[in-house]
Formats: sequence, structure tokens, C-alpha cells
Amino acid sequence: MIVGAKTLVRAIRDDDLPKLVQWRNDKSIQQNLIGWHFPVSLEDEKLWLERVRGDRKNKRFAIEADSGEYIGNIGLYDIDFINRHCGFGIFIGDPRYRGGGYATDATIALVKFAIEELGMVRLWLTVLTTNDRAIKLYERVGFKLEGVLRHQNFRGGEYVDENLMGLLKEELITT
Repeated sequence: MIVGAKTLVRAIRDDDLPKLVQWRNDKSIQQNLIGWHFPVSLEDEKLWLERVRGDRKNKRFAIEADSGEYIGNIGLYDIDFINRHCGFGIFIGDPRYRGGGYATDATIALVKFAIEELGMVRLWLTVLTTNDRAIKLYERVGFKLEGVLRHQNFRGGEYVDENLMGLLKEELITT
């Protein structure tokens, strides 16, 4: 369990999965997710959770708001304990909690955990160039643009680029 000012980053529970299926099948959320195939079923999500729970190189979590409500997911993936870097991802599934600082709070909490507890010196992510809200979040906490992966995703009949962003441990902005 990782405690932020407004959020609790905790293990994903089996009772979170129905809501997760609902979010992952929501077109407004799908348009910004990278690396998923849609639609997903409850069985798909159970298999996914079982797989990541047993994978040392993946740490996937639920985000709980200070209200106690499950509002999204956050995680570290492709964790490289030798070179001390990993991928990062987040989404707020519950629209009532978007824009209220919950994603920023959870991001800071998990990035601090990755640096302080796992010994990571660099975190990286990819984000669609069309996802302005997420890009602003990542920049706010210290991620910097490192490159553009051109025509990386095929969405709605056209190719979309992805930004590659990275954060070194000394670049984390916590205020």
C-alpha cells in the first residue's frame, strides 16, 4: 500500500475487476489507452490480473480516492532491476475524479515508490500525442519529452504518433 495526499495506491482486488472491465470497454477511455485489445471480458481481466500478480517485472495497482472509492489503475512494467529503469502507466477510469489532482497525487506516490523502494533511477512512458491531458500531467511531475514514435498506433482509420517521455530520479517534482 502506497499512501498519497489524496489517494491510496493498493493491490488490485478481484472485486475491482467488474469496474475495470467497464472502464476498459468505454470508448472514451480506449481512445487513450496503449497496448490493449478491445473489447475485454471479465475472464480476460481475471487472466490478466493472475499473470501480472506472478510477474516480478510488473507491479500493477488500483487507485483509491480519499473517499475510499476505486477510481483507476496505475503501474510499473518492464522493470529492469539491473539497469534500474521501468515503464509507467496510469488511467483514471471514473470521470468524476478526472481533473481533481488524483492522477497527479497517485503518480507522484508511485514514482517516489519506484525510486525510493525499488531503486529505479529512470522511469519512462509512451503517450499518444493526442492525449493532451496526460502529457500535461506527466510534465507537471517532471517527465520530459525524449522522442516521438511516429505512426506507432492505428486509431480510427489513421496513424497516431506516441511521445516517449522519461524522468530521472532527480527530476521528480513533488509540489
